[in-house]
Amino acid sequence: MKPADLGFLDSVPEQRAAMLCVATMHPNGYVRESALRRLHDLSDGSAIHFLLIRANDWVGEVREFAAEKIGDYLRPEFVHQMISALPTVLWLRSCKRANHRPLVQKILLFLLEPENQEAFLSGIASGDRNVQRACLEIASRAAGFDLGRIVRLARESRDPIVRLKAAELGKQLDDADLEAVLPLLLCDAYMPVRRQALRGLISRFPEWAESALVESLFDRSIAIRTLCRVHLRKRGREDVAAQYRAALGETASRRLETALLGLGETGTQDDAGSVLPFLEVEPARVRAAAARSLGRLDGRSHISELMNALQDSSPRVSRMARFALQDLVGSIGAETLWQALHDAQHPHGRRNLVLLMTGLLRLQRLLCLLRVACMEDPALQALARSHIDSWLRRSDGFLPDQSPSGQDVVQEIKALLGKSELQLPSKSARELEFIFDRP
Repeated sequence: MKPADLGFLDSVPEQRAAMLCVATMHPNGYVRESALRRLHDLSDGSAIHFLLIRANDWVGEVREFAAEKIGDYLRPEFVHQMISALPTVLWLRSCKRANHRPLVQKILLFLLEPENQEAFLSGIASGDRNVQRACLEIASRAAGFDLGRIVRLARESRDPIVRLKAAELGKQLDDADLEAVLPLLLCDAYMPVRRQALRGLISRFPEWAESALVESLFDRSIAIRTLCRVHLRKRGREDVAAQYRAALGETASRRLETALLGLGETGTQDDAGSVLPFLEVEPARVRAAAARSLGRLDGRSHISELMNALQDSSPRVSRMARFALQDLVGSIGAETLWQALHDAQHPHGRRNLVLLMTGLLRLQRLLCLLRVACMEDPALQALARSHIDSWLRRSDGFLPDQSPSGQDVVQEIKALLGKSELQLPSKSARELEFIFDRP
C-alpha cells in the first residue's frame, strides 16, 4: 500500500474513519502519516487516540506530526474525547523514544482547567475502568477538586481498584466527609476496601469503632475477622469466641456461617460438640463452614463425621471436609479411603477422596493412584495419571520398602502395572517398571 491508495476511502464515507484508524498502524511510515493527516482532517475527534499512539512512533517525522496536531484538539468541544484517551496520555509518560513530558503536561493542564473539571470528574464515573483509574489518579493529586466528591464518585465504581483508591483517599477527608462515606466503604464487596475503611475508622473515630469491630467479627473474610480480633483484644475484649458461640442460634445463614468459621478460628476443643449438629443443616454454606471449623477444633476425634461430609451432595461441603481431613490422612488409612471411593455417589466426592490419597505415604499413595488409574472414570483416570507423574518426578533415589508389609504393597503395585486396564503414558509405565523390577 502507498499513501495515495488511501484516496479510495473517499468513496466509502461510512467506513472511512474506521479504515483510516487501521491504516495508522501500517508498517510503512508514509502510509501512517498520510492516514493521520486524513483522519485529522475529519475534525470529529476520532484521530485523538491514534495521534497519541503515533506520538511515540519510531519514525521521527510521524512522531512530530502527531505531537503537533494533538494541540488542535485541546478545545472544549473535544474535552470528553480527550478524557476517554487519558490512559493513552499517561502511557506516553513511560515511553522513551522522545521526551513526551511537555505534551503530557500540556494535555493535563487543559483537562484540569476550571471549566473542564465537571467533565473530568465525569471520567471517574466512566464505564471504562482504565479511564476511571486515570482520572482518579490525576484528580486526587490536583488542586482545586473537592476530594469528598471524588471519593463519593469513586466509591460507586464497579472497579474494585478504584473503590480501594477511594478508601485510601478517605484518610485525607475531614471528619464530616469521612463519617458520611465510611458506612458505605465498610459494606463494600471487596475485602481490601472494607479493611481500609476499618483502619480509618479505628484511627479517626476510636470512640465508636468498637461496635463496628464487633459487627465485623462476622465478616465473610478471615482477614477482616482477624483484624477485628486483634483490635478488640487491644481494647481488653479477650474472649471473642463468646461472640461466636452466642451467634450459633442465629437464623440468618450468612451470619451463622461466619459464626461457625469464627468459632473454628478462636474456639477450643470443647466447642467441637457445638459445631457438630450444623453438619446436617441447610443451606450448604453452613454445612461447609461447620466441616471446616470441626476440622480446626477437633478433627481427629470426628473423622467419621468428616468422612460423611466428604460425601455431601454439595461440592462446597465436600471440599471443606477434604481441607479438614488433609492433615489426618495417616490416621484414616489407605484402605478406608479406597472403600469410601467405591461407595461415593457424587463425582466431586470421588475427586476429593483421590486428592486425599495424595497425602498418603509414598508407596501407599502410588498404590492407590494406580488403582484409580484402572477405574473406568475418565476424569479420575486423568487425575491419577497427573499425580503419578508428580510421584515419578520426586522418585530419584527411591527404593521400595523391604519390610513384609512394604513387600505386599510392592507386589500389588507390580500386579497393577501388568493390568491391561491401566492406561498410563508409555514413559511413565517404563519408569515404574524400572523402579519396581530392579533388584
